[in-house]
Amino acid sequence: AEFDDEIEVEIDEEEAEETQNAEKTVDFDDEQLEGAEEAEEEEDDPFADEEEFEGYEKDKKASKSKAQPDLKILKTSAAMRSSWDAYMLEILMIAGLLVYSLNFVLGRSKNAQLALAWYQAHREILEANFSVVGDDGVSKECEGGTVTKQSENLFTLWCSGRQYCEGMLVEIKLLKRQDLVSVLGRTFKPASDSVVSVSSIGMKCG
Repeated sequence: AEFDDEIEVEIDEEEAEETQNAEKTVDFDDEQLEGAEEAEEEEDDPFADEEEFEGYEKDKKASKSKAQPDLKILKTSAAMRSSWDAYMLEILMIAGLLVYSLNFVLGRSKNAQLALAWYQAHREILEANFSVVGDDGVSKECEGGTVTKQSENLFTLWCSGRQYCEGMLVEIKLLKRQDLVSVLGRTFKPASDSVVSVSSIGMKCG
């Protein structure tokens, strides 16, 4: 019985040694596989040469060890937010253009009204001295009643058909009310509208 017990103990010890050797073999195989994978990665990596690229392995390990940073959204102060003060220059430019455009339209209309009012006020006197008053010079037949617009502040009126007078050109020179700069300049240097008439007289002898 004692001999049998000794045999059983020896068999158990042998089995224990075999299991330990098998575990060591498995561990060794795992280490070999990991070493082979790392060697393959180094072969595929073109920067793995330590002689040419110093410190690459350290940077690579450090980048792997770094964790992803947490993104935090900070609340901006009221002073950093966009406001109307940031667009003050654009607002002033747009306001200036609007004022200039409005003044141009109103000034042009005002000058046209003044030229027509002068013609209506002096029409009877001109028609009493000339047969044609306000000829535009375009139509074949002489037609009167036309005040020619040369510019926004200059109007002309041509009169003809008087004995010993070839004709008379009336120039109605008004202020540049359509120009905002001129309007502002007249505050320092006042000016007024003017009417200039030029007559061409021809004497016939015989």
